[in-house]
This record gives sequence, structure tokens and C-alpha cells, in this order.
Amino acid sequence: MSRLKRLIELQLPAGDRGRAEWSIWLQTWSYVAVDESGRENHAQGYRRWIQTVEDAIIFGQQAGVFVEVPSAGLAIELTSLVDGLGIKVLTGMLTSDQMHQHIDSFIDRNIVKSKGNIQ
Repeated sequence: MSRLKRLIELQLPAGDRGRAEWSIWLQTWSYVAVDESGRENHAQGYRRWIQTVEDAIIFGQQAGVFVEVPSAGLAIELTSLVDGLGIKVLTGMLTSDQMHQHIDSFIDRNIVKSKGNIQ
């Protein structure tokens, strides 16, 4: 569980560097939305990010602490949540601390096995 949460924590748009990195991602998404020439390059990098998240989920499933549902779906849901909340931070609707709290809550509710759920 801590591996996945730490991975996500490293992706928060916190501080000047984190905000700058997120700004670049947001600009890239905007660009590829209107110009197909960069889509495949962007998609390759993004697939690596999703795979990294999925690998952390698989690790938690193998350790018996994460729910046994398709890891690919969980990775898509979690990375989509991170993306949306990151945009809210960049636009001033949330702080990175609030984003962190929302993501931790999502992981605890939807990915970590509850005690009544452990087999």
C-alpha cells in the first residue's frame, strides 16, 4: 500500500517544480488534443505512467493487501483521478494537500482490501 501511495505522492503538483512539470503535461495534453502529430509520442509516455501504477497495484494484490479486481482498470481509474485533480490544483480549485487527501481516500476506499474483505 505504501508503495502505491508513495508513487502517487511523487506525482503531486506540489512546489514550484511539481507545478512546472504538471504545467508541461497540461500543455502537452492541450496540444495533442488539437494536433495529431504528437499523439503517439505522448501516448507512449503516458502508457509508461499507467503501467508503473498498474505494476504497483499488482504488487499490492500479490501481497494480499489490494482488492482482486482487474489491475488495468484500477490503474486507469486512479491515473484519471490524479489527472483531474492535478488540473484542479493548477487552476487553483484545490491545493496539492487536498489532492493528496482525495487520492489517499480513493485508494483506501477502492483499492485496499477492507478487513471484512480479506480472504
